[in-house]
Amino acid sequence: MGPKMTSGVHQKKKEQHGRTYWTKCYRDGCWQLQEEKTRNHHYPRRPIPGERKVRGWGKDARTCPWGEGSEKTQLDIEAYQRQIQELLEERERNRKTIADLKTNVENQRRTIASLAFVLGRAENEVRTLRRGMEKYEVLRNDVRRAGQKLLDLGN
Repeated sequence: MGPKMTSGVHQKKKEQHGRTYWTKCYRDGCWQLQEEKTRNHHYPRRPIPGERKVRGWGKDARTCPWGEGSEKTQLDIEAYQRQIQELLEERERNRKTIADLKTNVENQRRTIASLAFVLGRAENEVRTLRRGMEKYEVLRNDVRRAGQKLLDLGN
C-alpha cells in the first residue's frame, strides 16, 4: 500500500477554508487561520441559534487559550463604560422629561381650578338673571292686569 491520498473534495474544502475570513472560523484549533486569531487575540464563537443581538451587547471576545491566567473571556470594559454612560444620559433626559410633564400637569391643574372659579361665577350670574326674569314676568303680568282693569273702568 502506498501513502494515503487526500480526496479531491477534502482538498477543495481545505482550500476554501483557507480563503475564509478568520472571524468566520469557529474552530479554536484551526491551523490554517491560527495566525490571524493569535495576532488579533480573538477566537470567534459560533452564534447561538435564536440568540438576539442587543446593541453592543453579547459580543464574545475570547483571548488566546495560552493567554494570561486560565480565563478565556476578556471583558470589553470600554464598551460597558460607553453603555453605562449612554444609560446615564438617557436617565437624565427621562428625568427632565418627567419634570417637564409634572410642570405641565401642575399648570393644567391651576387652569382647571381658575376655570372652575369662572364657571361658578357664571352659574351665579345665570341664577341672578333667572331670578330677575322671574321678577320681570311677575311685574309684566301685574302691569297687564292693571291695564286691563283700567280699560274696563274706562268703558
